[in-house]
Amino acid sequence: MAKLNSSMKFWSLVLLIYSLSSSCYADKSQKLFCSPLAYSACSPASTADRLRKLESLRDILIGLEDTIIFCLIERSKYAYNQHLYDSSRNGLGSFIQDSEAVQARFGRYTLEEETPFSGCNFLRSTLPRMNCTKVLHMPASCFNKSKEIMTAYLDLLPNITINGDDGHYAPALASDLVCLQAISKRITLGKFVAEAKYNKDPIAYNATILVKNNEDALMKLLTDTKVENEVIQRVAKKAEILGQNIDPFNTSIVKQAKVDPSVISRFYENSMIPLTKQVEVTYLQHRLD
Repeated sequence: MAKLNSSMKFWSLVLLIYSLSSSCYADKSQKLFCSPLAYSACSPASTADRLRKLESLRDILIGLEDTIIFCLIERSKYAYNQHLYDSSRNGLGSFIQDSEAVQARFGRYTLEEETPFSGCNFLRSTLPRMNCTKVLHMPASCFNKSKEIMTAYLDLLPNITINGDDGHYAPALASDLVCLQAISKRITLGKFVAEAKYNKDPIAYNATILVKNNEDALMKLLTDTKVENEVIQRVAKKAEILGQNIDPFNTSIVKQAKVDPSVISRFYENSMIPLTKQVEVTYLQHRLD
């Protein structure tokens, strides 16, 4: 029995590493292949309209800024606990896999905007099918940036936590999962942004998509530097305000933020926005598939 359990843990780790490589979504020719889970994912009828419009998508993305900032502040309460992220121990990987398996049973990954970190073919909901509709184009949506998101987040962690080991492993990992899922959702919404931009001007996008080596041209077409700068400045301001300590018996506000606002704004500038734009470009490259 011990050997069986050891074998099961080994193959669970293999599946996790396999899924994080994103290899279940594309072959060497860069053609996209959809897993059954991706084909069955959809958006609830009550929210599908919001996911089709650029204006409402921007509102959703702005709301996610609050979520991401709050969860990073929450994670900063605990020490780095570096051994949780050692590949030999697989603490974070195991926690994610077990947590997502439970959430999958209750339908989290039947939603188009949600992407599991721990697999693409074996997470199924046990709940009845909801009334939903497809917003994204298939197979253009059959890819993820889970590996890149994980790398960016793990690079960020030492900059928002104190170095050391405080023994609070479960709450630290729970905070990690919430942060990763919020960040992943924000970046995955790039697919919906790309679809909305495409539908707004299909002629211009089709002309660019049909050109070989179109990555730079697509990136230029969808880039709005003014909006990106506004996002970075807004995130820095939010992080400064939301991270302040307020004394109810003193009108003064302690200016020392719980997390350095510049760290969060740089994370948006150097990771979140570029990854979101990469998602948009990849989606558009396959929009006519």
